[in-house]
Amino acid sequence: MSFSLRFREQLVGDLWAVGEELDGLVAQLNSLLKFNPDGSINFGQPGLTGAGAQNLNVDRLNIASGGKITGDVQIDATTRWLRGPWLFDPDGNDVNIAVIRPPDPGADINNWEPPGLATAIGIEVEPTANVNITGLKRAARHKRLLWITNRDNVNTLTLKNQSGSSSAENRFDLPNEEDVVLGTEQSVFLYYSTQSERWHLFITPHESGGLAGSPIKIATLSLTEAQIEALGTTPQTIVTGSGSTIICPLWMLWEINTTTAYTTTRALSIRYSGVATDLMALSTAETQMGAVRKSAHMEVLNDPNFAAYTTTNDIVGTSVVAIFPAGDPSTDGVATAKVTLAYLTRTSAF
Repeated sequence: MSFSLRFREQLVGDLWAVGEELDGLVAQLNSLLKFNPDGSINFGQPGLTGAGAQNLNVDRLNIASGGKITGDVQIDATTRWLRGPWLFDPDGNDVNIAVIRPPDPGADINNWEPPGLATAIGIEVEPTANVNITGLKRAARHKRLLWITNRDNVNTLTLKNQSGSSSAENRFDLPNEEDVVLGTEQSVFLYYSTQSERWHLFITPHESGGLAGSPIKIATLSLTEAQIEALGTTPQTIVTGSGSTIICPLWMLWEINTTTAYTTTRALSIRYSGVATDLMALSTAETQMGAVRKSAHMEVLNDPNFAAYTTTNDIVGTSVVAIFPAGDPSTDGVATAKVTLAYLTRTSAF
């Protein structure tokens, strides 16, 4: 026994039209998606044309471990991170794309544009000397976050405030119009403002609460043997106040490097220029602290005039200087000296 089915001619025509529609949809899907042998899928194949960008609306997109999305991805939605960590670049130390490691600078740089800057999240740099950066090349007029880390253990990296040595759109606009010095293993987070067209610090002290408070600043003065010998007549400036700035010393570190153990080193005094009273007047014995060693240092905190400065403004715009009394230090075998001063600056009387 056999059966046969017959469809009406109209139904056959309808099914044929549906089949053609499905073929068209599959062709369109294939133009948007490419299924690769390794299981990956490419979206938006080259050669697509049309009015406007090709958009793919996805309610939920799960990317398996090891998967990746490449290209310029724009997300117009709330993002919720259910786990971490945030990782940059492939594992290991061989690939540096998100966090770049440009050639080590050894001299000042204007309009700095290290290789890979346009797509970088961070910069790790090891300067071979104390280097000034007067500007950082912007890739485009983007609102952008970027960090810089000084990975060196000796040299500093200084961001110069509003330096005319770099193009206007590449300059740094820094708090209090002061340069930012990155010491060893220090970092800074920068934000590029499309309004001011300048790089700004992204994390700064606050006026009150949070990170408020006058920051402690450090100034270091290194002296050669010739400068040490001339200190009696040619004092050396450690730090200078400008405008209405008042400088209040907090502590001083005095380090002496000698060629031999010295015995007759002179006393040391630290004072404001134009102010007769010494801030720190150290006797010969105090200055010779640790004299049996070739490297001696001492740390002091002594400002006898501090009470007067709380009510008067008599040190406005003055300098702090290191002074040796007259004498010949060369007989003591002194090779070099270094004075490090920690201080606060204020724009009004304490």
